Amino acid sequence: MAEDYKLPQLPYFIVFGNCLVDYSVTLETEDLLKRYNFKPNQLGEVRRKELNTMLEDIKKDKNLSVQKQLGGSALTTARILSKLGQSEVVFCGSVGNDDHGNFIKEEVQQLEIRT
Repeated sequence: MAEDYKLPQLPYFIVFGNCLVDYSVTLETEDLLKRYNFKPNQLGEVRRKELNTMLEDIKKDKNLSVQKQLGGSALTTARILSKLGQSEVVFCGSVGNDDHGNFIKEEVQQLEIRT
């Protein structure tokens, strides 16, 4: 009987994908961009070795503002669904056993996204 069937309390969203960490840096000059052959507002992925070198350069300059946040389309989707509320969000992906992996795990846990 249709009236005996009960829907779950919350809708569930299961999201599969890559986990990335996005860095945004506010620059006063284009010196850092030129050093790494980037253009203003350029988006893209950077290899780990180059990223580490860039981060070291950025840390040396106290005038730079750096923001780090969760990235990747799947993880961003999970984050937005979580913030909208009214649903249970489950994310399926993998992270490394490093600083970036720890950052992702902490952020996902704070957002109450199940893994």
